[in-house]
Amino acid sequence: MTDSLLDESVYAFQVLTTDLAGNTYATAIDTFVFDAEFANPSLDSFVVTLDSTATTVDSVIAGVNMPIRITAIDSALSNAEGKLWSAVTFNSDSVTVRVVAEGQDISGLRGLG
Repeated sequence: MTDSLLDESVYAFQVLTTDLAGNTYATAIDTFVFDAEFANPSLDSFVVTLDSTATTVDSVIAGVNMPIRITAIDSALSNAEGKLWSAVTFNSDSVTVRVVAEGQDISGLRGLG
């Protein structure tokens, strides 16, 4: 695929939508600058942390909720920049998270799929 946008050019854009019922919506006009050297962060690692709404703990009693967050990251970019860079995974079949809890009922897990 070849970019047809010009490097370092400022572009204006607006999103217009119409649903099946005929309702329409338009965002405010905004701008962006195209940078031909920009590369989307690519997935090569996962970071698993306690969800930001959870209390910091090192263990939990069985049966008590312990929300976790799994973030796909670009480790090379994260290391170079000194902060976590989330990877672009939109609509990707290459990202799978598997939970293994042998002998446990995991039917109450949310956010899988």
